[in-house]
Amino acid sequence: MEVFTSETSRRGGARQPHYAGTYEDRLKAVYDKIDSREPFRYDAEKDPLYRLARDRYTRLGKLAMRDTMGKAAALTGGYASSYGQQVGQQAYDAQLQNLDAVVPELYQLAYNAYRGEGSALGEQAASLASRQKEEYSRYRDELDDYREGKALQRALAQERYEREQAAAQQAYQRQKDALSAQQKNYANLTAVIKASGYAPTDDELTSSGMTRAAADALRQEYLRSKNLLPEQIAAAAAKASSSSKSGGSRAGSGSSVKTAIGNVLPFAANKLNRGSTAKRKMELN
Repeated sequence: MEVFTSETSRRGGARQPHYAGTYEDRLKAVYDKIDSREPFRYDAEKDPLYRLARDRYTRLGKLAMRDTMGKAAALTGGYASSYGQQVGQQAYDAQLQNLDAVVPELYQLAYNAYRGEGSALGEQAASLASRQKEEYSRYRDELDDYREGKALQRALAQERYEREQAAAQQAYQRQKDALSAQQKNYANLTAVIKASGYAPTDDELTSSGMTRAAADALRQEYLRSKNLLPEQIAAAAAKASSSSKSGGSRAGSGSSVKTAIGNVLPFAANKLNRGSTAKRKMELN
């Protein structure tokens, strides 16, 4: 299992560090050995050193017995005797007594080995426990760094979110204000055109969102309502001319037509010029 470094955690890595537990199994195995150790017991027959010493002293005892019995036989002219057997047995037993004297020493050696094994297991357990502690301490440091990094990321993300929300709200408010101003300008410009037949400029159309075609349609409507369209003026002039012909002489009729046209055209000019006054009164944002 991978253990991530502190540097990785400080960078706010996406993966959370995990405790590897590298020494868990090894430490458990050592503890099991310590717990399962039996109390010290010494069995000479199972001690390889004792068996070696026994074989050696047995061999020496047999040699001593033969040598002693040979010397006893020489004293009796080469004949075996009960004396020779007796002294030979004594020489053999003396060597075996030396074996018995070695047993305490062998016991101490075995006990020292038992204690040494226990000490070695204890030292091994202490070493593994120290390494385990260091590994866990590194893991805790990495985990703390990881959590701090994540907390910092969350704080930065929240700050960025709030900043974006505020910017979006401001943009929305600006758009709303602009739309409200445009609607107000549109209503004002519509009222001015309908009241005076005013011809708006390109900037005024842009600020109100009104198209040139819509403005022209409103202006045409105004002119039509006031009989100021060119065809209406022409029709009025023709009507006046016809009336004059039916009611008087040729010279008199010409004078009547001029009078009728003069009455209409100044009126039209006055109506169209009212747009300048209306423009001054119009409040556009």
